[in-house]
Amino acid sequence: MKTHHGDIYAVSSPGEGSVFTALLPFRKGSYEASEISDKEHENGNITFEVNQLKDELATLEPVEEHFSTQTIKEHENKPTLLIVEDNADLRRYITAKLNEAYNVLDAPDGKIALEMAGEYNPDLIISDIMMPVMDGLALCHVIKEELATSHIPVILLTARSTVENQIEGFETGADDYVPKPFSFELLEARIRNLIESRRKLRKIFSGMQRIVPEDITTNKTDRQFIEKAINLVESNLGNSEFDVSSFAAEMCVSRSFLHKKLTAITDQSATDFINTIRLKKSTELLSSLQYNVSEVAYAVGYNDPKYFSRIFKRQFGKAPSELLKVQHTDRDKLKYEV
Repeated sequence: MKTHHGDIYAVSSPGEGSVFTALLPFRKGSYEASEISDKEHENGNITFEVNQLKDELATLEPVEEHFSTQTIKEHENKPTLLIVEDNADLRRYITAKLNEAYNVLDAPDGKIALEMAGEYNPDLIISDIMMPVMDGLALCHVIKEELATSHIPVILLTARSTVENQIEGFETGADDYVPKPFSFELLEARIRNLIESRRKLRKIFSGMQRIVPEDITTNKTDRQFIEKAINLVESNLGNSEFDVSSFAAEMCVSRSFLHKKLTAITDQSATDFINTIRLKKSTELLSSLQYNVSEVAYAVGYNDPKYFSRIFKRQFGKAPSELLKVQHTDRDKLKYEV
């Protein structure tokens, strides 16, 4: 009401009930120029849309409310979303509409959502901004600052659609911003795009090319974590005893946390992460044409060259000897052309 310069009055009689009266100014002169938008609602008749929404809410099937880690595990082929909205009807509407394609969790405020994010590690959070207890901006800020949750993308929903409001949202680390009233098709498209973009970032990590942390992360917290992880593995390349336990200890986190975080960012377990960094380094050594396959295997921490060749081929689709042969052929061809 404050945003719209309105007032709410209540008259209550014990045993009889209460009457609430809402007064909203409708003349342009009641608002500042910056508060007025002459742009028509992009989807046409807003009254029709509101009535349509009411009809949909009345016919929605009930959605399972008691999710657990086991429930999500049973449907792990579907991404998990966390909907944070204090309006129960709107929260139920969004949850029901998304429930077929996703595992959907919901929370009425940011504080509860924060606890659920830590427990369930959702693939994406969709949050209203104006909420009691902890609002969406505060929630987004904490999500992006905490190492345990910083990798989770956040879409903010709000009726405050000025450029300044959107900038405020992005400054808290939000990945996207959808103004109310919103087209549900638009929201679905934003959800798909964010999940797909995260999938592509994780896929980059498994290739042969050397990884730049900025290429696979979207915020400072994750970037610093990945930089530290890569540097630790690279500094122990020749140490065949460097395993997940020593990795977690030097990262100052538990093994389970390390696994969870690396999987979220790179789609690889801690063991696979160590192997990937070693194998990427091996491609550089092989490409230098200064070492044979066995020498490279020992240099990057593998005491068994055959095992090295096997996981190299599994990772990159070709054996290290094949890569070495290609590099020699390319070098000889270049010499010939020169």
